[in-house]
Amino acid sequence: MSRRPGSLPPGWLWFCLAGALLIPGRPLYALLYLLGGVWLLAYLSLTWGMRRLEVERVVADDRLFAGESLPVLIRFRNPTGAPIPWLQYTESRPVGLAPQPLSGIVDVAAGETAEVRYTLPTYRRGRHQIGPLRWSAGDPFGLFRMQGRLEALTAVTVYPRITPLPELGLPARLPMGDLASRRSLFEDPAWLSGTRPYAPGDSMKRIHWAATARSGELVSRQYRHAVLLPACVCLNLNRAEYDPRLFAGQVELAVGAAASLCHHLAERRQQVALLTNGVDPEWEGPDKGTAPATTDCPRVPCAEAPGQSGQLGVVFLPLRQGQQAMPEILEVLARIEGGSSLPFAATVAEYARRLPWGTLLCLVTHQETAEVADLCARLGREGKQVLLFVLSGVSGHRDGYQVWLLTENRAAEVVVG
Repeated sequence: MSRRPGSLPPGWLWFCLAGALLIPGRPLYALLYLLGGVWLLAYLSLTWGMRRLEVERVVADDRLFAGESLPVLIRFRNPTGAPIPWLQYTESRPVGLAPQPLSGIVDVAAGETAEVRYTLPTYRRGRHQIGPLRWSAGDPFGLFRMQGRLEALTAVTVYPRITPLPELGLPARLPMGDLASRRSLFEDPAWLSGTRPYAPGDSMKRIHWAATARSGELVSRQYRHAVLLPACVCLNLNRAEYDPRLFAGQVELAVGAAASLCHHLAERRQQVALLTNGVDPEWEGPDKGTAPATTDCPRVPCAEAPGQSGQLGVVFLPLRQGQQAMPEILEVLARIEGGSSLPFAATVAEYARRLPWGTLLCLVTHQETAEVADLCARLGREGKQVLLFVLSGVSGHRDGYQVWLLTENRAAEVVVG
């Protein structure tokens, strides 16, 4: 806190003091003592209240999805017996969410708490900082003005919006890496293929009660045999491969599509990995080395960290099971930015070698270029399953892979199958 410069006794008080010294008379002395006492009381009261003032900022949740609203509470608590007649505050807010700061005036009575509540819209993904908070207060007579500041910033992470697949122009039951198998070890209870007579040892959960009631004999469900193959969502954020006039909007659509695909896969309990050639401004690997040179990806500096690897703007999160993968994926997709980095086709070709045979590769990019088309066809011949999602182009079957066109339909009340 700091006192306003020039907050010594005002000019009229100096005038009274000079009069008291030059002009004899007790009434003038009494007036001088009264004014001096008021000045001293105002100064001590305001100083005591401002020094003991407790200020805090509280948010309901520091992680939420784009489109949700974030309630914010600013609390001014005055534990002293000295009231603060007026307090003017200014709260700096993230430029990406609310360009204008929040300001207002409250009074903080002795021993009481004043609260300021407001709602921050979170329509833009990213890592945002709320603060700092500045305030100034004064006495009722306008003799003094003191200032304070809350330096602590509140970090808020806004995840990309999870969109049902039909809102992206995709079918609700998009084939996502299901491989049929004849081995009963891989029965999938989510897919009912028929019924059979009850066999000793069948679980009670397996009994098909409706069919049992119709036939009069115990009937068990029979499930389709399948293996859920691992999947990797590959997101292209290389600025050179996008339309520069539409880059910002297309990047947001691509990131949102990648988040929605990862969520769809995680809900189906599949192993999910994430690969992107974007730039994560908050990730730094402790060890630095050199990536192996290949025909598709030249030798370039890279950094490795537990669970992650970085390579000139490349972030790779390895395979993890189902919902266990989503927290880290959403954190990366909230922070990731587009920029100049390695070509998308070369990046996918390099990291696809680290994935198991039969892995489903979901490639999200601007358009189906010749390099991307050649890569998809080659990966299909090598045993990978490939789905290519583009922002511009034509959907359809290709030699060894499938192309889907992403859109922004915003259909209502659609549930992912």
